[in-house]
Amino acid sequence: MPRALCFAAGAAMIGLVVVPTEEAFAEGLSTAELVTGRLFWGAVAVIGVCSLRRGAVPVRRTPRDHLSLLRNGLLIGWATIFLYSLALKGNDVTPVIITLVGTSAVVGFLVETCGRLRLEHLFILTAVLVALIATVLSAHNARAEVSWTLSAAVVSGAIYGLLPVLLRGRESADDLTSVGWYLAYGCVIATVLALLTTDTTISGLLEAAGNGDVILAGAVGTGLGYTLLQFGVAQGGGREPLSPAVAGILYGFEPITAILAAALWLRQPISAETMFFSCAFLMLAFSAGSVLKARVD
Repeated sequence: MPRALCFAAGAAMIGLVVVPTEEAFAEGLSTAELVTGRLFWGAVAVIGVCSLRRGAVPVRRTPRDHLSLLRNGLLIGWATIFLYSLALKGNDVTPVIITLVGTSAVVGFLVETCGRLRLEHLFILTAVLVALIATVLSAHNARAEVSWTLSAAVVSGAIYGLLPVLLRGRESADDLTSVGWYLAYGCVIATVLALLTTDTTISGLLEAAGNGDVILAGAVGTGLGYTLLQFGVAQGGGREPLSPAVAGILYGFEPITAILAAALWLRQPISAETMFFSCAFLMLAFSAGSVLKARVD
C-alpha cells in the first residue's frame, strides 16, 4: 500500500505543523510573517521534489491553467492571512490549528467520496467525525475561547480540505508542479495582503523566511505534507488512485497527530474526553480497514 503510506505520512506531517508554528509565534513572529514564509518554503520543497523525479516535469501550462492556479492561490492566501489571523484572536495557536486540520480532514473525505458515497463510506465518515469531535474537545480544553472567532479556523480548514480536488488537473492527476504553482501564487498573494493590511515590512518578511521554525513548517508541514497527499490520491503508472474510503481513514490522522504533538512536544494536556474520542477514532479506523478488506475479498 505505497500510496496509503504516502498519504498517511502527508497527514502526519500536516498534523505536526502545530509544533514549529507554536514555536514561531513564541519567538514573536506575526501571523503574516509566518504564513508568507511557510508558503514560500512549501513551494520550494515541492519544486525540489519535482526536480528529483526524472521525467516528472509536466507539460506547459496554458493561460487558463495559470488563472485556475491563481484562483487557488488567492483562496489559500486569503484563508491563511485573514481567516487564520481572525481565528487567533482570543484563542491559543494549538487549538486553532487542531480545529483547522480536523475540519480539513472531514472536508477532504467528503471531497474524495463526492458522488461515490456508499455504505462503507458512511462508516468511515463516522470515524473521521469522531476525530473532529476530539479536536473540538481539545480546543475547548486547551484554554481556547469558544467564540465566533474559532469558526474562522473551521472555514480555513474547509478551504485546505478542498486542496486535492482543486489540484486535480484534467490531464495529469499527479502533477506535482500544480502544487508548487498553487503554493507560489499563495505566497505572492499572502505577501501583498500582509503589506496592505498589516504593519509588516518587506525586510520583516525576508527575515522571518530565514527562521528555522518557519522553514520547518513550510518545507515539511506544507510542502512535503501536501506533496505526499497528492501522491496518495494520484493515478499514475497504470495504477488506480487511492480508494476514497482509505483516504477518508487517513485524513482523520491529521487532527490526532496534532493533538499528540501538542501533548508530547509542547506539554499541553489532553483531556479525558479528547483521549476517549481519539482512542475511539483509532478503533473505528482499524475496524473500517477490516470492513473494507472483507468487502474487497
